[in-house]
Amino acid sequence: MIELFENNDRPNPIKTPHEIVKDLEYPCFDGTDLNPPLTYENIHKSFVISYFCRRFDLSIGAEIGIDQGLNLRHLIWLNPDIKLYAIDNYEGMNDLSFIEEVIEKANGKVKFLHKKSTEACHDLPDNHLDFVFIDANHSYEATLEDIQAWRNKVHVNGLIMGHELNLSGVARAVGESFSQFWISYDNTWIAPKCWLI
Repeated sequence: MIELFENNDRPNPIKTPHEIVKDLEYPCFDGTDLNPPLTYENIHKSFVISYFCRRFDLSIGAEIGIDQGLNLRHLIWLNPDIKLYAIDNYEGMNDLSFIEEVIEKANGKVKFLHKKSTEACHDLPDNHLDFVFIDANHSYEATLEDIQAWRNKVHVNGLIMGHELNLSGVARAVGESFSQFWISYDNTWIAPKCWLI
C-alpha cells in the first residue's frame, strides 16, 4: 500500500460545484497572465490543468498515464504546492530511470504507482483526490474504464479531467459519462464530478 499524501492542506470549505461554475465567466485558461502570452498554438495541457488547480484551489491529484513525465514536470513547476500520484504501468519498458529522476527532483511531491490504473485506484481511499487527469490508453473502452475506476477517488467538489478529446473513443467515453463538460486548449476536457451521469 502506498503512503498517502495528507489532505489537511485542503482549503476549508472547498468551493461547491455551483460556486465554481458561478465564478467562471469562461472556463478556459487564456494565458494572458504569462509573459509572453500563450497562444492556441503553443499552450500545453499542463497550463490548462494548472489554471483549474489555481482557480479551484486543488492541491492533491492523480495523473493517469504519464509517458515520459513531461506533463508531470510541468505541473510540479507551475504549481509549487501540488502533490501528485503518478500512475503508469509502462508495459514492456524496463528502464524507468527517467521517471525516477522526475520523482527525485519533485522533492516528495510525487508518488509513483507502477501498475495499471484500474489496479492503482484501489491503493487510494475514496474522496482523497481534488482532481484526476486521465491521459493513458485513449480507446473508448479504456477511457470509460478509467473514468469509472477513478470517479469515487475524487471528492464531491473535485474535477475529473483528461486529454485527447479529439479522438473518437475519448470523446464518446466522456460524452457518455458526463451530462456536460468543458473543452479547453490542447484537446483537454474538464468536468466537475457532479456532472457525472
